[in-house]
Amino acid sequence: MEYNKLSGFDKFILLTEQARGLSASLTTYLEFQKVEKILELCSRSDASTIYWDGKDVEKPVKRGEAERIITKLEKNKFDSGVFRVARLMNVELRV
Repeated sequence: MEYNKLSGFDKFILLTEQARGLSASLTTYLEFQKVEKILELCSRSDASTIYWDGKDVEKPVKRGEAERIITKLEKNKFDSGVFRVARLMNVELRV
């Protein structure tokens, strides 16, 4: 099956094969989606804050770095910046 026809969860499972410490579970996938959303918010503007979880918080990464991480993830390449963003935003990826 072609990669672009896979579901988000299937793509995540393939990604976990490259990522040490990231389990291929549904719970982890749901938390990973939060990190993806945070990266998307960070990549939208050069502002120093984002609106997350009901409040304005300091961006965990700058716009350029967020775009770089997103690009790598779209190519099914894991970036350790995902763990850093998760840690700074209190998202538990290592379930």
